[in-house]
Amino acid sequence: ENLVTLPSDNVPAARYGQSSFVYNECFYIIGGAGSLHFSEALGDIWKYDTTASTWELVYTGDEAFAQYDGTATLVGPSVYMYAGHVAGHFAEGVTELYIADEGY
Repeated sequence: ENLVTLPSDNVPAARYGQSSFVYNECFYIIGGAGSLHFSEALGDIWKYDTTASTWELVYTGDEAFAQYDGTATLVGPSVYMYAGHVAGHFAEGVTELYIADEGY
């Protein structure tokens, strides 16, 4: 009854192990593992606007966000990503994403 049907031409690719968080009534997903055998770390960021019920690709192409099985935590205007896997090995360190102005 509360399900929303979205057009299939502008949605994130199938993935697992992505990081996610909520900011200003929008749901974000970062990275994850995708491709044919879910073995490729994805470096994209998608935003789902819960008010408009639409997806938007807001960032793509940076290896800094190409990780899966990690965590993402929103602290003020920044998202901090930690751990997970990158290119077949464990990720090290913390990656910060300033989200307040979506200036990735």
